[in-house]
Amino acid sequence: MADIQEAHTKLLQLPEKLDKNHQEILKPNSAQKVATTTLLKYNTEPLHEDLLLQEPPQHFIPPKFNLYDGSGDPLDYILQFKTNMALWPKCKDIFACLFQASLKGSAMDWYHRLPERSITSYDQLESLFVTQYIHNKRRQTEVTALFRCKQQPTESTKKYMDRFKKECLKADSPDENTCLMAFASGVNPTSAL
Repeated sequence: MADIQEAHTKLLQLPEKLDKNHQEILKPNSAQKVATTTLLKYNTEPLHEDLLLQEPPQHFIPPKFNLYDGSGDPLDYILQFKTNMALWPKCKDIFACLFQASLKGSAMDWYHRLPERSITSYDQLESLFVTQYIHNKRRQTEVTALFRCKQQPTESTKKYMDRFKKECLKADSPDENTCLMAFASGVNPTSAL
């Protein structure tokens, strides 16, 4: 009988113990605080309500984007983004809504750190984006660097020409005569043309 009495007493104390354990679980620990802070950081929406209320055109299918992670040339990325959106040139407000979906990593973090409801146009968002990542802009090659491009002894003239053309594309506005002179000076005299 004493065993039954003891079991009954323990059962009566069980809700009290469960309540204490439940309260202990609900106490915020450091991991929960970090998670809450992180979620709050991502709960802000930088786009103004007017942009968010824009309806996409009928039959609009969002294009697939290469995601920008904050490490590439922002001007190249903007050009790629606008090229993907070229079918809808009059829908710049939609551009702003879709732009955030094309970001990841540190670029997504940057976007969510923008002041809440502060972006009122795609042009404003683009300007802020380029300003933030302009340090990643691809450097253009000096025209004089074309004169350092030389044909290797084992390289065919065709391969050298292909490599030289790529270097010309990187150069800062080379004129045709400069390119021809640089190419000619780089041709290996022992190679067969």
